[in-house]
Amino acid sequence: MRTYRCYFLGEAPARGAVEHVECVDDADATSMAERLLQKHGYDVVEMWDRARLVARAERAAASA
Repeated sequence: MRTYRCYFLGEAPARGAVEHVECVDDADATSMAERLLQKHGYDVVEMWDRARLVARAERAAASA
């Protein structure tokens, strides 16, 4: 397992937060980013492996 930093960006519930998560590989980290986006109220979730951006999941914009 590898430790990834997960950054939550956006308005809710706070302006931003960081969480460390354990994932098997980059594919697992990408899936985790998508799951965390659905679970929390943030607009964007970024998954980082040290200085390398692994995944960025964004909430779909609400249609008017």
